[in-house]
Amino acid sequence: MEEAAAAGDVCAVKVALESLILHHDDGLSLQQRISPGSDAVIRRSFLMAVQGGYLGVLRLLLNAGANPDGDVIRAVATSGSCETLDVFYQHGWDINKAYLTRFTPL
Repeated sequence: MEEAAAAGDVCAVKVALESLILHHDDGLSLQQRISPGSDAVIRRSFLMAVQGGYLGVLRLLLNAGANPDGDVIRAVATSGSCETLDVFYQHGWDINKAYLTRFTPL
């Protein structure tokens, strides 16, 4: 999945993400539905997509319910890409909220 995210291949990321899901209960968060250890794969895929500026992959992961961790938030905030920030903003990211420390991403 990381390789597909690093290449910006939305279709391959979608197939890989679906293979990680064990339960298809929409009442559960993505983290509750995926196989053990898969959150690390998703995290690395997030980082690859942010670094490459692959907005389609980012949208796919966010729409699936993936939660970016501190490293992903830091990468987005320091990416220099307004488009990347906008994708996260459109998915409810509060740019004024302190996610990592007492400091906001901006």
